[in-house]
Amino acid sequence: MVGSTREADRPRDDAARTHQALDRIERWLADHLPAARAGLRPAASEEERAALSAALERPLPPALDALLARHDGESGFPTAFPDGQALLSCAEIEQMWRMCVSIAAEMGQAEDAFDSWKALVEDGIIFIHGPVKPNGGSPAWIPFSSLEGSVIRFVDFDPAPGGRAGQVIEVDQEGCLYRVLADSLADFLTGYADELEAGTYTVGELGIASADEGATDPTGWPMPEYLAGVSFHAPRDASDASPPDGLVFEGEMGFLMGGPETLFGLVLPTGEELAFLARPELTKG
Repeated sequence: MVGSTREADRPRDDAARTHQALDRIERWLADHLPAARAGLRPAASEEERAALSAALERPLPPALDALLARHDGESGFPTAFPDGQALLSCAEIEQMWRMCVSIAAEMGQAEDAFDSWKALVEDGIIFIHGPVKPNGGSPAWIPFSSLEGSVIRFVDFDPAPGGRAGQVIEVDQEGCLYRVLADSLADFLTGYADELEAGTYTVGELGIASADEGATDPTGWPMPEYLAGVSFHAPRDASDASPPDGLVFEGEMGFLMGGPETLFGLVLPTGEELAFLARPELTKG
């Protein structure tokens, strides 16, 4: 159990557990899907991993460093992980990290917005499972695998209250889905090795697939515990708490991303920058 490991031993333990999990995963791939095993790239050099650490401005988590020391990502298809999730190389990690940090900056996500997040969950606009912040990205999120850039898995060093620094999260920006997958990358890889050996996954023409692929319904996810007790801010003018029939903003509206709802950035004449979700067909101007 991760919780039973002393803090001082965790870095070395996580690296060792990562290598052990990779041994098991690679044996399974060699027996069941050799094309995916062959697609794992050779190790990233110590210099490449050091350069990545410098770019991220933080030490690489021991488990991620151990993973890259085995394989600098993967190439081709099928992938070594289910449902098209491909391991990223050092160069791809840096590129995706910079992209996500840029998106977060454009969206004005430098501060937590618990009351807004709760409202978005209650309205069925975003879906959160576990203590993860529903941001577009963060300097404290290190990507390690991706489904063609649309569904990304990160090692998260800025968890929501109740989360664990270094937890593994999955973010689907288009689907507005955010969920915690494991307490750590070492736990994630070990759990995956366990599931492979237990027959949880099937192998088909498209590679490894979850046995329950498509069975998860995010509309059934409960309100995350860290948002459950959040209260909304009272209106600025308490004498008139009823909302107006319509809201008029003056400013430049910039399209940032698409989906069933659209996330807009708004710059007011005062210079204040806001970000909000709206349905394009219900906006004008």
